[in-house]
Amino acid sequence: MPTKSTKTPAASSTRRKLKDGEEAYAEWLHSPEGQKAETAARRKRAQRPVVTIDTPLTPIEMRDVMRKTGANLRMAKGFTDKANDPTVIQAIIDRAAEKQTRPISIRISLEDLNAAKRLAGESGIRYQRILKDLIHDGLHSRQREILATPGTERKRTAVPKHLRGL
Repeated sequence: MPTKSTKTPAASSTRRKLKDGEEAYAEWLHSPEGQKAETAARRKRAQRPVVTIDTPLTPIEMRDVMRKTGANLRMAKGFTDKANDPTVIQAIIDRAAEKQTRPISIRISLEDLNAAKRLAGESGIRYQRILKDLIHDGLHSRQREILATPGTERKRTAVPKHLRGL
């Protein structure tokens, strides 16, 4: 009766073989310089505005919309294999240009933040949305107020005392 071998077979690599140019790129990417460049590129992509699209698009249409709007797209209903009418794509691009948002950091007093969170708990709306709506409403009411007052079209807003001279 034959005996079983106790040797384990050599582990075969599951990684695909790199092509000529890819090997140099992979080495550069793992170098400190490559890591720094990749981090900078990731940060730049993260700063692009985000737009949610509710119409299914083909991957090519999505690429075109992203190029024309300069925004990262979130697909609410996924992709489709069927191409859309060009007028639908143009409407999406127009809406995306209007709806672009950008994440920002802002310092806000704890009193205001807690008030927003309290309102959020009572209303069932996220506090970030409440703050966004308040900022939007405040800016638009201020804009209407300025435009309604004669002679203030070119008037600049007052600079707070603590920022004067900077």
